[in-house]
Formats: sequence, C-alpha cells, structure tokens
Amino acid sequence: MNNKSKVLIIDDDLTNLEIVSQILKSEYTVKTSHLPPEGIEAIESFAPDLILMDVKMPGMDGFSVCNEIKQNPKTKDIPVIFLSAFALADFQEKGFAAGAVDYITKPFIGEILKARIRAHCQTHTKLANYRNQVQFDASTLNQNNQKFHQQLRFECARARRAKGSLGLLVFKVDDFEYKLADYEAEEMTTVLIEMTNTVSRAAARPYDQCVRVGENEFAVILPEADLQGSVLVANRIKQTLSQEAVSFDIAGNDLLTITIGASSLTPESPNDFIALYDDAKDALQKTKLSGKHNTIVFNG
Repeated sequence: MNNKSKVLIIDDDLTNLEIVSQILKSEYTVKTSHLPPEGIEAIESFAPDLILMDVKMPGMDGFSVCNEIKQNPKTKDIPVIFLSAFALADFQEKGFAAGAVDYITKPFIGEILKARIRAHCQTHTKLANYRNQVQFDASTLNQNNQKFHQQLRFECARARRAKGSLGLLVFKVDDFEYKLADYEAEEMTTVLIEMTNTVSRAAARPYDQCVRVGENEFAVILPEADLQGSVLVANRIKQTLSQEAVSFDIAGNDLLTITIGASSLTPESPNDFIALYDDAKDALQKTKLSGKHNTIVFNG
C-alpha cells in the first residue's frame, strides 16, 4: 500500500514541471498538469494532500485557480503553495489573500522546498484528524455561526435606530494549525474553552461575549463601541490572556496568543452588519504579512 502524501503540481512550464517532479518523486506521489483547467479537474480524481502551483499561467493565473479551490467546499482545505519567480510583496500578498499557506520564490533549494512541503502536509494530516476527533463538531459550529450573525444583525439594527456605533472584533489563535501537530484534540478543545471564557471576561461587559464562528475564527460583538473603543477592548483581551498565562501545555511554557481584526461603523442600512463583519475579516487577513499577536484595524 502506498502511504506517500500526494502532491499536485500545476505549472505551464514543462521544464519546471519536470524539475520539481524529479525533486519530489522519491518522497511523494506526484501528479503534474501544465494547464490550470486540467489541474482543477485533477484535484477531484487525484485527491492531493497539497497543491504546488505557479502564479503566471496562460488563460487563468494561479491566484484565480487558488480562489476557485478555496471556494469549493470539497477542496477548500487542501493547502496550496505558490512557487513563483515573482518575489514582489504585492504578489505574495495576493497569494496569501487567495488562501495559500506558503509562497516560495524561484530559484529555490530542493531540500528546503521538500522540507516546507513536508511541514504543510503533516499539518494538513493533523488538521484532518482534528476535524474528525474534535468534540466541537460541525453542527455545533454551524449553530454558533447562525446565532452570531443573528445577534450581529440585531445589534446593527439597534445601533441604527440609536444612531450609534457598533464595533466588532474577529480573531484567530496564532499558529493554530501547527499546534494541532503538537496536541491532541481534547487538549485543544480544553484550551480553546479556557480562552473564550478569558476573552469574555476581558471584554468586561456581560453582553460582550466571545463566540466561536469558525474552526479558527472567533468574534466579539461590541455594542456602542467606536473604532478606538474596539481597539482598546482588543488590547485588553490580549493583555488579559498574557496575564492569566493561558497555555497549551500544563507547564505554561507554550502560551496562547491571538491576532485580532477590529472594525466599527455607524449603521445606516439594515445590511451594514455584513460590511462590519467583512471589514473585520479584511483587517484580520492582513496579519498574514504583518505578523502574529497584533491588532489590525480596518482602514478601508
């Protein structure tokens, strides 16, 4: 039985396909495609553990392919790495915004390429096992997500009537996927429960409750909070987590940290709650380049 991880390489340059394939074939089961549409079709039949892809390709660039992969519920969890000669920060930012887990520039060192692929494949496997084992199951997560959006809509309507502000924090646990490689599902669940309770206390007001709305996405709705107030709450949350030493390990050596996206608006239409949520998530997305344990403010 072949237990090798499977890597799909999509690149319009046949020479590059051959070089990368030769580097990886001793450790991985490799499939190649020199056309993006063929590569997308191959995903379903080949079921890769990781996709390695060029950026500039004819007809459909790598960013568009990655977006399509991430929008498909069946393929969205497959890690994508861009392998490109374009080293500009703008290209790397677009790659991460499209959903890539890594961006490697050419020329590359073969052993480093394999090491980074190996790390992402291991994380992907651990994450898949976590999803199967974790007590916080998909149905509960879906219910929380629905309740969160209902509450956000309600608070938006209330702020609109009062002509007041509404703030929102959306945050993620730093290095979440890598922690899955080090800790069991039950340990992760215990730590996340402790974190959400700590965040709710740090937010101070009884109605500023922390809710889990995604696998690694948490939110705190802040009624009557402008952007400055939202940032103050965000910083207080991070400080409290640090002071209370919420940790993944019993010894307290592996401290949990979070990165927060903050937004606020004065609602003018019933659907402004959607813009508020999108703004906070956009701010959070920028942390892939700015680093972890930050508070990022949406600024348009």
